[in-house]
Amino acid sequence: MNLVKYILHCIYSVLSLAAGTPKGIEWKEGNIGLSAIVFAALVFFVSLAILDKKTSLSYKVNIVCSVCLTILVIGIIFAIMILVEYLTQSYSM
Repeated sequence: MNLVKYILHCIYSVLSLAAGTPKGIEWKEGNIGLSAIVFAALVFFVSLAILDKKTSLSYKVNIVCSVCLTILVIGIIFAIMILVEYLTQSYSM
């Protein structure tokens, strides 16, 4: 859970820096936060392109489905990270 909190903190730091209120962001945190934001945008646009080409749904439905797929993919990645962190902590005890 600490890794997920750290990544969310990095994303928050990058977004607060973009809004003009820097919160003491370091270079490493900035890279991690910006990479996470770019990854989420990439997942969104790839899923939108795939849905647009493979389905005959309206464009608004494709956007909603792309947002849902992006949230699902990021949720699965965070769940895997939490599971791996939990398993490594339980084996190290």
